[in-house]
Amino acid sequence: MSLLAAVAGILLSAAGHSPDEDEVLSLPRSLQEELATELPPVLLPDADPVFYPFRERVDVERSDARAPEGQAERETPHGSFSGFFDLHGSSRAWKETVWDQYLTQPPVLLPVALGIASVAVIPWDRRLERHWQGVIQGKQNLGNIGVYSLIGISALTGALFPGEGRNAWDESWTVAEAFLCSYLTTTVLKSTVHRLRPGHGTHSFPSGHSAMSFTAATLIENNLGPYAGIPAYGLAAFTGFERVESGRHYPSDVFAGAAIGALSAGIIDALHWGGPPGKGGIADRSFACSVEAQGLHGVEMQVAIRF
Repeated sequence: MSLLAAVAGILLSAAGHSPDEDEVLSLPRSLQEELATELPPVLLPDADPVFYPFRERVDVERSDARAPEGQAERETPHGSFSGFFDLHGSSRAWKETVWDQYLTQPPVLLPVALGIASVAVIPWDRRLERHWQGVIQGKQNLGNIGVYSLIGISALTGALFPGEGRNAWDESWTVAEAFLCSYLTTTVLKSTVHRLRPGHGTHSFPSGHSAMSFTAATLIENNLGPYAGIPAYGLAAFTGFERVESGRHYPSDVFAGAAIGALSAGIIDALHWGGPPGKGGIADRSFACSVEAQGLHGVEMQVAIRF
């Protein structure tokens, strides 16, 4: 009877006629069953779903599998190995996220200002280091506490409280990659420059504590916003100051390390999440910076942060 049903369907389709309910019900019962259950839906594409429950079920399943209307399907940055390499190795992704949404936007002025300050302060490095040394009795442990606290807080907030539009898995990767980028950059520079520390030893430039602290502070601000970011930056700045106060670094070391840390976190965060408002990033805030020289004996730097 299957063959008979198929032949009937082909003939009806070739004639440009789709059977309605009355026509099907007028057929013998066995033929009705064949038409309703075994006839491939492709033969009668315009038939009512009541006669083709299998086709209706497939359509429902497909609609459930589709992304919600108005929401584009997008693979997360670390959803798979291919997704990881497609993102990190794509020049288009770097241009559309890192360049367009970070390096050419106001947030990049923070690491730029810190980098300029690291160069501008070099003539006063030794004088400032001697002036600040021992102000708080050279308690180096305070700097260690500061940097480790910031690293821990940034890792926990990334895993437990990712920003809007983010998820814990990918944000944990963002944190790890930002710290790795900052660490590798400072390590290469330390090994290349070989600058002597104020007290003893080498590898003074740039400050690793400052780089890690500002990496963490930037990540915290990206996830939790300015109310958490401002105190985090304050603790990072104190950590950098303590490295000078304890005789471990010059001010230019600290400014350079802070610039590397903030820039590393900003680049990695932009690569993973971009910079549109509402993504928890810093692109919806703005920074302004100006550096003004006053003769040969003074430099004035102003940094304005607007929220």
